[in-house]
Amino acid sequence: MASRTLLQYLYDWHVDNQDTMSDHRQICFALRRDRPNSKRIRNRRNTNWTVYEQEVEGKVRMWFGTINRH
Repeated sequence: MASRTLLQYLYDWHVDNQDTMSDHRQICFALRRDRPNSKRIRNRRNTNWTVYEQEVEGKVRMWFGTINRH
């Protein structure tokens, strides 16, 4: 369901085939007014490499060597 105002922005609608554990299927759609996902960009010059290595080590739990900063 959509209002007449939103109808012009609705696109790419389809009935999803994924099981929803219901006797209904999901209707998926997008709006042209949706903002695209923002991309995070890391400025390497501003990176605190000591903290970065500690975070990586904590996530990997085994870190051998160092990170090449060039």
